[in-house]
Amino acid sequence: MKILLIGEEHVRIKVARHYGQLERRGVQTHYFLDDRSGITRATTEPLYPLRARYTVNPKQGKAALLRYWLDFVRYFHEVRPDLLEVYTSINPVALLPMVLYARARGVPVVVVCRGELYPPDFDVQSRLTRSALIRILRLSNLIVYKETYMPALLDRFAPGVDRFAWTNAIPVRPAGPVEREGNHVLFLNFFKPWRNLEVIVRAAPRVAERVPDVQFHLVGSSSELAGTSGFFSGLHEYEHGVARLVEELGVGGTVRIYPFSAEVEEHYARARVYLLPADQVYCNYALLEAMERSIPPVVTADVDADARLIVQDGVNGCVVPLDPAALADAVVRLLGDEPLRQRLGCAARATVEERFNLAREVDALVDRYEALTGRRPRGRLNAAVAAPAT
Repeated sequence: MKILLIGEEHVRIKVARHYGQLERRGVQTHYFLDDRSGITRATTEPLYPLRARYTVNPKQGKAALLRYWLDFVRYFHEVRPDLLEVYTSINPVALLPMVLYARARGVPVVVVCRGELYPPDFDVQSRLTRSALIRILRLSNLIVYKETYMPALLDRFAPGVDRFAWTNAIPVRPAGPVEREGNHVLFLNFFKPWRNLEVIVRAAPRVAERVPDVQFHLVGSSSELAGTSGFFSGLHEYEHGVARLVEELGVGGTVRIYPFSAEVEEHYARARVYLLPADQVYCNYALLEAMERSIPPVVTADVDADARLIVQDGVNGCVVPLDPAALADAVVRLLGDEPLRQRLGCAARATVEERFNLAREVDALVDRYEALTGRRPRGRLNAAVAAPAT
């Protein structure tokens, strides 16, 4: 089976890992992207060679958009895909004609729906963007969704279209002894306002009073990429606010900010505690990576009650209020109680092994794709697959 993937600006390592797992089931993935940030060629391709066609940035004007569509048509006929997989979070207006093109040629369309329907993000989009996104959802044969809040939104925007829940999952490596030196506390994710990094910064001096040698490493600044796309440009102001707060509180010796990087292993290797005081916690990829490495997480559930579906307080991590004092207390407790930290860390890894193992989850996804493309008869598909809602 051959998948043609469209809609991603770039391919990060976690995405390449996911599609690399499909290879063992005989699935080839071909990427059509502009890679305007350079992340794919600079960090991903050296580790995971891709079948990729690089094209122009369709947001650079009408001529660029036309070139983008023509490049897609050429690559479509070169690949002859069995399935078009669409990521719609970046530019649904540009993607809609491509979806229509695939459907007109009998190629099933799968939409991978991530956070684009999340109301604070969806509601601020232009009317044209919202309309294009909804149209793509309704044209699809299958919607693969990531978050537990999405079924209700899909009932509203794409009623009747078949759907499949696919949460993040990660490769699980063989367990081994882990020795960590120092009292390092890690946040690793892109810096976004709803991840509440200011709570971490305000917690840092409280922790340092009781654990003088503590180091908070905030990894994921994208300031260097601000000029490459609207996604990164939108984060630039927030990141500067976080840096200013570090300076205002005088915690520059305790809190260190690192840029986004594909080389994350050194950060995980040092960390004794992982932090994610976010409004959306459920199945965060870096959270799962930390847990797989036996790093106990501290998360919040004030906004995202589903955080408790992954992290159970006192069992495989800590769930605390979205408050600097509460966050600091949890960090101090974990740094000062090695048996507790090890027990929660081992339980965190077991959670990932049992419920978020990429190798096992990929099999379920490929089975669904094979049924959709008719490569493995599974009985009659429901009406939504045979005739998507319009």
